[in-house]
Amino acid sequence: MATESLGDFFRCLTRGMAAEVLRDHSDRQLVERALGGQDEAAFQAITQRHGSMVYRVCWRVLHHAQDAEDAFQATFLVLAQKLRSVRNHASLASWLHGVAHRVALKAKAQAAARRRHERRASLPDTLPTHEATGIDPHSALDFELRRLPDKWRLPLILCYLEGRTQDESARQLGWSKRTLRRRLDEAREVVGIRLKGRGVVWSAALSAVLISDCMASAAPAPKLVASTVDAAASVAAGKAIVSATSAQVAALTEGVMASMYLTKQVIAAAVLLFVGLVAGAGGLSRTASTDQAEPAQRSDPEKKKAVRAEDEARRAKDELEAARADLQKVKKSVGVAMTRFLTARERYETAKLLGRPAAIADQKGVLVLADVGKSSVRVNVKKESRDPDHELLGFGYFSHLLWIDDETFPVSKGVTISQDNVEARLADLKKGAHVTLGFDPDGKTVAKITADGGRVEGPIRYVSANAARNTITVTVGKKAERKVYHLVKETEVKAAGKAARLQDLEKGATLLLTLSVEDANTVIRIEAVPLGEEKGE
Repeated sequence: MATESLGDFFRCLTRGMAAEVLRDHSDRQLVERALGGQDEAAFQAITQRHGSMVYRVCWRVLHHAQDAEDAFQATFLVLAQKLRSVRNHASLASWLHGVAHRVALKAKAQAAARRRHERRASLPDTLPTHEATGIDPHSALDFELRRLPDKWRLPLILCYLEGRTQDESARQLGWSKRTLRRRLDEAREVVGIRLKGRGVVWSAALSAVLISDCMASAAPAPKLVASTVDAAASVAAGKAIVSATSAQVAALTEGVMASMYLTKQVIAAAVLLFVGLVAGAGGLSRTASTDQAEPAQRSDPEKKKAVRAEDEARRAKDELEAARADLQKVKKSVGVAMTRFLTARERYETAKLLGRPAAIADQKGVLVLADVGKSSVRVNVKKESRDPDHELLGFGYFSHLLWIDDETFPVSKGVTISQDNVEARLADLKKGAHVTLGFDPDGKTVAKITADGGRVEGPIRYVSANAARNTITVTVGKKAERKVYHLVKETEVKAAGKAARLQDLEKGATLLLTLSVEDANTVIRIEAVPLGEEKGE
């Protein structure tokens, strides 16, 4: 006998140590472990985690130690029997709370009959009449918790009835802490409204009842937990309930399971009845429709006509949208063609009327490609057109056009090329250089190319120059930022349109600076602008 007790002691000790290792496992993991091989350690971990909450639910209903212990044990025996039917393993606490309340009410009914101190209590699915008066807010609270959906019931059970922190509860449920707080607030509000309907004062109920539950010292004894785990493990392994526990607990467990089965049957019968009623109503409607077949048939042509009209309107709308899109494309194409026509006509009229080299204006732009093989240059040029004649076509938008486009110009064999004030060849020209193209008398072939790095954006004011270091200091832009540029041997200096020297420049004079293609910090041309003259291109 002593050997058996010692063996039980070591078995419980080993199981408790294993359950401690599983303490950080989630409810889902513990249930899956228990289902996998009747793991006693998993049952113990579940019982230790939710045992206090289950015991307090039973105590609040029964207020009797032995009856509460019987209900506690019966709750976990029901779990052992119904473990595979728990739909959501993550909401195990919610499931246990509902079963514990049902078991406790069943035990209270049995105790009432046995002790004959009062009439039989109401069935487990109904709240006893005297509790609805607000005399026992604890039972009213448990009853209302059973009616809540899991999204509200779980956070209340975990945070208040099991005393977990919000971080632990959020982690257990897989929610964010923000979501947990929001649903706690929602749950408290819903429970408060329902308790008020039962005559329970809300401020006294939630703050006093729930917090007192959290802090209550009522908890299952270690011996009760151990015997419950032994019985649950035996039942899960296939052992009969009667042989696993006392007759009273077995009767309570089987009674609750029978009532749960009956509840499912009632629900199934209600569903079948509803389906039958719907089917009967469908038959009646078919019979009625037979009697009214002729009016329905008479209305069918009108319905079909309306449907056809809707379809036609939808197709017409789609065609309208497609035509509008095509019109936009045509306008764009016509616009491009119109700009080309205006450019060609402008060049033709200019050459025709003037007929002399001076009439062929220089073309300025940015070099895109210098093609030695084809003796041509492709330049990105700015184009502008003002001509009201094309308004006859209905495109008034193009009365003033300004755009940038690439254009290729043939280069004559004797072309003169200068880059950074130095004689150069066509192959020497740098892509991105600012070029000025001069044309032959025919206005088609490029006879002169001048390339540089472009002008500095003004306004520019002269400050000083250092001939020894070949630098010039100026202020640039509206903010008058001070900047130093390098000069080269080929740097040209002009004042009032004539050649000049650096020392001829007056302090504060307005300058036009042209940069080098090779170095954007080097100036190759300096022009002093006389007072009153505007910068030109």
